[in-house]
Amino acid sequence: KTILGADDKAGMVVILTMIQKEVPGLYYFFLGEEVGCIGSGHLSRNWKDISFSNHINKVVSFDRRGTSSVITHQFYGRCCSDEFAKELSMRLSSTSEELKLSPDDTGVLTDSAQFMDIVSECTNISVGYYSEHTGKERQNINYLERLAKASVQVNWDSLPTTRKIGIDEETIRKYGKLINDIKATPFGIDVKIASDRATTFIQCDLEEGYIDETYEALTTLQFLLNKHKVSQKVYFDAEYIKIDLL
Repeated sequence: KTILGADDKAGMVVILTMIQKEVPGLYYFFLGEEVGCIGSGHLSRNWKDISFSNHINKVVSFDRRGTSSVITHQFYGRCCSDEFAKELSMRLSSTSEELKLSPDDTGVLTDSAQFMDIVSECTNISVGYYSEHTGKERQNINYLERLAKASVQVNWDSLPTTRKIGIDEETIRKYGKLINDIKATPFGIDVKIASDRATTFIQCDLEEGYIDETYEALTTLQFLLNKHKVSQKVYFDAEYIKIDLL
């Protein structure tokens, strides 16, 4: 009558195996992923203040259902390049005939998404659970064992890193003056502009903000949008206010 907890104890099995086998890397066990990526969100907001951050060009989560996915897109858009996803899929699958991973653009949201704006390649890999968040959750143990062994064999450092970080040139041409004004404005909450596959949007993080700070930020944003004659659609997305630019 309760969840199994394979989401995401299974991912922890893979990471602990890699640590045990001394695979080089920086390993995090984040708190609060299920309730809004609390731990990873906190780290990402302070990422540039960490001395080793410039040396990290890949963020890999082991938190995807099924047995076939290397995620290329999460909720906020593209998170890793096709080149990275194809190469990683090939290397993992080459270790066992029963591993058949491939790039998948139907990701939702996990901790690696918090680093999409600051790290080149961010992905999420299937760990073999199904029906997560329900009393019918189940785990493919054979797949998990094979994945853990495969992850130890991959040369992670040599994977290609080709995805460009930041806002694309088309967005800059269209909204450049608005973007400059937003960057020059001191907001009381975290405000950033980003693009996904279909939309350019402003994201306002409510996690650490107070009502007066949020109100002031939204009032300022409305002034800037009116100033640059940009229409918008506003809605809530978990702990964010998201403003689609039309």
